[in-house]
Amino acid sequence: MELGWVIQLSQEERKHLEQLINKVKVVGYKIKHGHMLLKAHEGEVGA
Repeated sequence: MELGWVIQLSQEERKHLEQLINKVKVVGYKIKHGHMLLKAHEGEVGA
């Protein structure tokens, strides 16, 4: 049984996350967390 989260992000929140994960000098866990939030927003499960 796969469990996943589906979240709703505003356009402003999504834009902020996309800018964060595309920065060069960002701590790795922030990039990973940003990717996880964007995937959850898109409804991808198990990624």
